[in-house]
Amino acid sequence: MLDPFAIVRAVGTFGAAVVVGSGVLIWYTRDALVPAGGSIWRRRVVLSVLVAALVSAAATVAGVIGAAAAAAEIGAFSVDGTIIGTFLLHTGVGRITIVEIALGAAACVPAIIAWLTLKNPKVSDVALLVAALIAAAGLATVPFASHPTTLDQQILGIGAAIAHRWALSVWLGGFSVTFDLMVTPEPATMRYGDPQASAPVSTSSAQYEVGKPDDAGAIANGV
Repeated sequence: MLDPFAIVRAVGTFGAAVVVGSGVLIWYTRDALVPAGGSIWRRRVVLSVLVAALVSAAATVAGVIGAAAAAAEIGAFSVDGTIIGTFLLHTGVGRITIVEIALGAAACVPAIIAWLTLKNPKVSDVALLVAALIAAAGLATVPFASHPTTLDQQILGIGAAIAHRWALSVWLGGFSVTFDLMVTPEPATMRYGDPQASAPVSTSSAQYEVGKPDDAGAIANGV
């Protein structure tokens, strides 16, 4: 039976992947964000992680409707609270879904902390890393309720599925961070690192410097 909520679960997976990849990348490159301009880019990335975490958690919860309908073999719009409760509490897939929902909600907490502590990069970076680790754990639970459990080599199948999801997360997170970097204005201090190196030169000062030899020649000639 067609599950119209499958795309919702895919959005949840996408959001969690962005949290994992972006959080890990920020942690890995945290020392590179010291120069002026890095804070602007970092703010955009932290905001994208926060939004991705919230969207992922909401989509995971909404996806339960489609999963419960599929388990009961009824239409997604015919599901009620009893069917959802039975699915979550009395099926193996439902119990795994509860863990996935809990981890999705838990990842939102450090993501919010990372946003609130933007002016304290050390705390914010740790919060992003924690959010990434929680989201990674959430992604790792999905294969336990999916087709890898039907393979003869279950451990190998589940391990490969988890590795695939984590690798995809790194790619998606890197793509998101790269996009944020592309749309962020690049101050000259990001290129040179020294705030004084890019300081604008006063026009009057430049004219004075250029005019000094002429002034000296005029004095020598008694003008």
